[in-house]
Amino acid sequence: MAWTKEQETAIYKDGTNIIVSAGAGSGKTAVLTERVLEKVKNGISVDNLLILTFTKMAAKEMRERIGDKLKKAGLTSELSKLDTADITTFDAYALSLVKKYHYYLNVSKDISIIDASVITLYKRKVLKDIYTVTTNLYYCLLINSLLHSLQKIFEKKVSYVVQHI
Repeated sequence: MAWTKEQETAIYKDGTNIIVSAGAGSGKTAVLTERVLEKVKNGISVDNLLILTFTKMAAKEMRERIGDKLKKAGLTSELSKLDTADITTFDAYALSLVKKYHYYLNVSKDISIIDASVITLYKRKVLKDIYTVTTNLYYCLLINSLLHSLQKIFEKKVSYVVQHI
């Protein structure tokens, strides 16, 4: 495959970590897969690399493509390490670190990533609770205002009746 200058830099740059950021369909996965292959060819085991993506689907695809590249290159010993390699999402990797070092962070080791649908349910409940409290507060203030007005009206009526007796 013909690589752009930027892609070649991402593939062959050595001695530093890289971040590949580009639009959809620009070849990020191909570039990172090629970079992993180059690292493995230069003696770095695939299970010593940290490969992070944003989605589970992208991590799965990355693992599959790396596996295909390792097979084609005849690197079968590395292929067997692929299942334990850190090829995952940013949030899953962060969660694994939090679970591993939970005692330093003073959090439960049973911590988990909350699902978006659960967040939506919690948001709805919180908004409903806020609406209920706000509505109840509004009615309390309204009733208080009415009672205050009634009290003034009643005081005037009593005063008027007393004056005319």
